[in-house]
Amino acid sequence: MIVITATGLGVVLAASETAFLIIKWVGAVYLVWLGIKSWFAKVNDVDEATGQTVLMAYPGAFTLVRTEFLTAIGNPKAILIFTAFFPQFLDPAVAYGPQFSVMGATFLAMESSILLIYGLLGGQVKGLIKSARHMRMLNRVSGTLLVAAGVLLAFTDRTRSTA
Repeated sequence: MIVITATGLGVVLAASETAFLIIKWVGAVYLVWLGIKSWFAKVNDVDEATGQTVLMAYPGAFTLVRTEFLTAIGNPKAILIFTAFFPQFLDPAVAYGPQFSVMGATFLAMESSILLIYGLLGGQVKGLIKSARHMRMLNRVSGTLLVAAGVLLAFTDRTRSTA
């Protein structure tokens, strides 16, 4: 996102209604797809004969990184935050590279901290999910929220302030 912003996507999105609409609709469809995928996601079950949890195969680090990257890059709200928020703090008299580097590093530090807290809280909540039924319910709530976010995004209008 930082690189996309630094290369001028903000200017393109501000100038092109078509580019904005394409990114918005691709993001909306992607959120709905993620929601449907979450709704129907397989969960770990308990083998009734042994009482042991039947674990699904770990997808691997590369698959997890790729999924996260595609989720982030397909999020038009994040792109718009970077393209609308970052440029406001740029000083045209100073080179853009160092400015974006500082803002990017600050953002990554904040995002990493938030994700760490999210992970720690997730570890605490894990004990509340005691069965496949609970996990399925959590997936369905998450899926419903993602679909709702996609639908809301699809029907969100781009507003411009006129001053």
